Amino acid sequence: MYGTPSTASCICLACAWRPATPHEPDPPSRRDPRRRDLADIFELQDEITEAVTIAVAPAIADAELRRAMRKPPGSLNAWAAHQRGLWHLGKYSVEDNGLAEKLFPQAVDLDPAFAGGYRGLAYAQIQAAVGGFHTGGLPKAQSSAKALARRAIALDGADAEARTFLGEVLLYRGDREGALAEVERALAMTPNLAGAHGWRGAALIFSGLSKEGRGRPDEH
Repeated sequence: MYGTPSTASCICLACAWRPATPHEPDPPSRRDPRRRDLADIFELQDEITEAVTIAVAPAIADAELRRAMRKPPGSLNAWAAHQRGLWHLGKYSVEDNGLAEKLFPQAVDLDPAFAGGYRGLAYAQIQAAVGGFHTGGLPKAQSSAKALARRAIALDGADAEARTFLGEVLLYRGDREGALAEVERALAMTPNLAGAHGWRGAALIFSGLSKEGRGRPDEH
């Protein structure tokens, strides 16, 4: 996969760790950050895992989407219907958004316990309302999307994207505290979720905390 760290690079990173010896009296502030005490080995493993996950996740998602698009429409399971829905959603057109709004309920029908179907339908409804794809109105779409996002979270409490989207909808509806709470929960689960960082910044700015909301360019 393009953009993913090689096995060799991961091994090199792991080999950079070695325990301190009595001949290395340097204080922690001067110690080479690539050298770790034995107690830090688990932290290093977590860092490697996170780095690999961040690099690999987009490629995996793209591969899953392409695989779903190759399946005959009549042979879709819940995951494939969801992936097809995401593909059409990304086209941002009246026709494609309409297809997405049909595919996500299909995913729910095939597997009512699959959180992605509810989350995807919530996305599609908001996009349709904001884009003017149908005349249902934004308040109605927000109300429906909020319920769908909450349903997705009830099914999968670790769905950081659903929590981020719920935060977005809550912010639209003026619930700044609720929005901030949801996106911070999402970031606690997935610290590198770009959308959650963006909506956290928006929630802080609309709460009068513009400096905190803008953050530093290198903060994340």
